[in-house]
Amino acid sequence: MLVIWVMFFIPTSPCYMGNLALVLYLIWMAVGLVLFLVSAGERRAVSKEQRAASMFSTMAD
Repeated sequence: MLVIWVMFFIPTSPCYMGNLALVLYLIWMAVGLVLFLVSAGERRAVSKEQRAASMFSTMAD
């Protein structure tokens, strides 16, 4: 899978995405990184126990 992912960015590769797709991908990744960093404060405000309780609250015992 990693080989195919790398081939997306090699211009001579048969699965090369193209310049526009590459630019859009990089913008998408940058937006995701910014949103991740912006929400870091909210994630740190929740304790580990609260996070575990909310993630596993719907699981039956």
